[in-house]
Amino acid sequence: MVTLGITGRRRNAASALAVDGRVVAAVSEASVTRVPRAGCRESGFPLASAAECLRLAGIDPHEVARVVSASGGGGSTSPGATGYSGARPERARRAIARSGLAPLADLDVVPIGRALAHAWQAAGLRAPGLALVVDIGPTWTPGGSARSDVAALFRLDGGAPVLVRTLPGLASLFTTLAATAERLGWADDGETGALDFLESLAAGDGEAAPSTAVDALRLADDDAAVHTEAFAAGLRAADAEVGGALADASSPNVHVQRARAALAGAVLARAATLVVELRARWGGAGGASLLALAGEAFACPTFTARLRAGGGGELVVVPVPEREGCALGAALAGFDNPQSGTLDGVTLGPTFSETEAKAALENARLDYLYEPSWDRLLTRVSRLLARGKLIGWFQEAAEFGPRSLGGRSVLCDPSDRYVRENVNRFLKQRHDHAPLPISILAEAAGEWLEDGAASPWMLWRSRVRQQYRDKLRSAIDGNGCVTYHTVTGAPHQALADLLRTHADRTGVPALVNTTLAGPGEPTALTPRDAIRCAYSSSVDALVLQRFVVMKDYWLLRSETE
Repeated sequence: MVTLGITGRRRNAASALAVDGRVVAAVSEASVTRVPRAGCRESGFPLASAAECLRLAGIDPHEVARVVSASGGGGSTSPGATGYSGARPERARRAIARSGLAPLADLDVVPIGRALAHAWQAAGLRAPGLALVVDIGPTWTPGGSARSDVAALFRLDGGAPVLVRTLPGLASLFTTLAATAERLGWADDGETGALDFLESLAAGDGEAAPSTAVDALRLADDDAAVHTEAFAAGLRAADAEVGGALADASSPNVHVQRARAALAGAVLARAATLVVELRARWGGAGGASLLALAGEAFACPTFTARLRAGGGGELVVVPVPEREGCALGAALAGFDNPQSGTLDGVTLGPTFSETEAKAALENARLDYLYEPSWDRLLTRVSRLLARGKLIGWFQEAAEFGPRSLGGRSVLCDPSDRYVRENVNRFLKQRHDHAPLPISILAEAAGEWLEDGAASPWMLWRSRVRQQYRDKLRSAIDGNGCVTYHTVTGAPHQALADLLRTHADRTGVPALVNTTLAGPGEPTALTPRDAIRCAYSSSVDALVLQRFVVMKDYWLLRSETE
């Protein structure tokens, strides 16, 4: 049975394909169309990504048995009137009929709520326990958009996820966090989430924040609760103390910046405490020890680290907690078997042969070097990294989701003191102190990190042991912590080989790993995308399969040893 899962209408539109309950392909709409944040506003159906998924799997549109759309915010199964991501069904059907996916126009779209789609993604990990879903952010409709934050608890027992209860108080808590971020100057531009923004401001334990605001966040009847009026009064008091400058991120006043940081830290600490206490209550009522976290709220590694520090049992985060990850859950939800489907990983995008890479380079009229020896290629790349170069890394299959896990990456050596500035200011065009994630060999993570637990999706954060901080200086924050991705081998064997080579040569078993994309751009999907990204950014060299392309001709032709 072939199921196509779709989600989103704006910047998070995406498609995923499952065959007999196993996800075999997934691509975001922006990666295919190369139009950032455009999505599929006109048709309401992600035509480009759906066609790409079918092409990757070698499946004809006639073979698709069901289309499932994760388009609503409902905690169970009722998203609204249509499954076409907020578009009128007739408009979506006309758009499909005009495309190469015409057979899909005859299928009825099965709509499910986003919360249920997130839970299905958690079920695809095939680990029994509970799934906590907190989906935050706006829902787009033909008439505009509105916030539709939802929180729900599901039970995972090897079959379809079962809704235990909705958690309106918890949803309101995260709505309050977003409102606090807006009060502090956050703008929902699609680049930085509300929790990431607050975490970037948070300082220490946040004890200096007004107690009237923090005390308004409480527990009530096995759910969180927000006393809106008390919280608003606390925010007004905090703003009055700094002369109404709480949202002024550029203020040179130290007192203002400390107040902003203290407020952010306090509300985050209280929110994490409430979630941990809720989990303890569920466990006491016979809940499973494993808790899977799904939804946009848990896409912030620093916040999930707060939850992990609270203890209480094993935590896992789904591979793609963002809205586009709903496509994975939607594809699994269409599986008829009483046992849940399987999600093996997120390397679900296209792969390209050396012949295709060579054709793209020659079409761009670029001078390149082909290195037939894999070991010599790794040594050459390691030497460039040790010199502080930014390396575009294009290998194996593309990953689905907003994080680079080794297939479409920009890599650099974290021991170089200027890497953070080079990446943030010149590549990503953001503030210099933004933290950088790393990929680290799994066997080294336990030694270098205080909590070296497996982190296959780059969604965990840990403190770096004191003796190794100098080697990771460009990736750690002021508290000595780093967001990390553990690498073992397949499906990221090429990156694992490079990490081992670089560790042997320099003693650093980790590399800064960010997306192969310019500011505001979708991650490169094809060799042509990678070339365009490299030559329109501060990337120094591009390693495309076994081809090396550099902007410095003489360095390109220099000897490896």
